[in-house]
Amino acid sequence: MSEDNYIKFSPKWTMIWISILGLLFIFGIHLEIKKAHSLNYLSYDKQMDTTFVVNPYSSRRGLFYDDYEYVVDACAELVENNQGYDDWIFYHNAVPLFHQISDLPGPYYMFKAANNDTIVVIKDNYLLKFQMHTPDALSRKDKYWKGF
Repeated sequence: MSEDNYIKFSPKWTMIWISILGLLFIFGIHLEIKKAHSLNYLSYDKQMDTTFVVNPYSSRRGLFYDDYEYVVDACAELVENNQGYDDWIFYHNAVPLFHQISDLPGPYYMFKAANNDTIVVIKDNYLLKFQMHTPDALSRKDKYWKGF
């Protein structure tokens, strides 16, 4: 290719475009943090009545469910699978060392008692238990996000 085929920008316009992209990036991060603060997360002290989950939507912030007021921690780890459920969905090539609730495809039923860190899931007559993050970990996370 010859140099005639390249688009040439002056250093002034290059800096203007880099500045605009940087401002858009910072604005996007600000919106993500603001949205994370506005969500109602399912915490240790809250109760979740039995909920039928058809199609959970996973995000970096958690699992979202149709017609449910709380966002559930997507990183809740499997702690009990006595009946051997093994129909997980993985969003990457490697099989993980542990399973998370975000790896579980719908539909299923789930519930959680108040003042408990265990989410109970009933999927295809299998009983699965997932452990949420501890209240201490959640409070540390809140302190981290308040700094922004």
